[in-house]
Amino acid sequence: MFLGFLGVWVFRRNNTFFTGGARKFSYQTISSATDRFNIIKGIAKALQYLHSECQSTLIHGNVKSSNVLLDEELCAQLGDYGQGNRQSNTGHVAPELVETTAAHTRDTDVFAFGVLIIEIVCGRTAIEPTRPPEEISLVNWVLQEFRKNKLLECCDARINREELVAREVLLVLKLGLLCTNRSPQVRPVMRKVVQYLDGTEPLPHDD
Repeated sequence: MFLGFLGVWVFRRNNTFFTGGARKFSYQTISSATDRFNIIKGIAKALQYLHSECQSTLIHGNVKSSNVLLDEELCAQLGDYGQGNRQSNTGHVAPELVETTAAHTRDTDVFAFGVLIIEIVCGRTAIEPTRPPEEISLVNWVLQEFRKNKLLECCDARINREELVAREVLLVLKLGLLCTNRSPQVRPVMRKVVQYLDGTEPLPHDD
């Protein structure tokens, strides 16, 4: 279970808590596909706790890789709770926050989570201005590759191919695209996201 305390999210394991010894998450240094997938699931469960297991719904508002911390066993923690920026240029801000006066919601957290998990699988940041125009926005590029049935080619070349599971890569990238849909109503709630990642519920329209 995840508990929040002074903006730091900690995972309870064997009836103990950890807050110390955490380090900043950098997907570039993690070549294990299994580790990256487990980190994604850990972040998803943290957001599920915030959104649906607290006494009242809590919005993180600042989900991005620089706010993910890892302990010595690569279990994920989320920091900087409630420090959201409506005009961030990192590519994690949902379109409704930029285009309207809407407040941060569970849906905007889901959007940012979708961007983050695509980054983790592709090994790229969400916005890279030095790339060719069609690749500057990571989410848009992955969507183009999805339409060309080339999603697997988006996977970070630094990931160990011997343990790479194509099904998991496709699941995460398709889920990332679902979470980053421009329409907030289409994005799944985090409870569903966790079920998709755990394999207890199939992705919609994933025949």
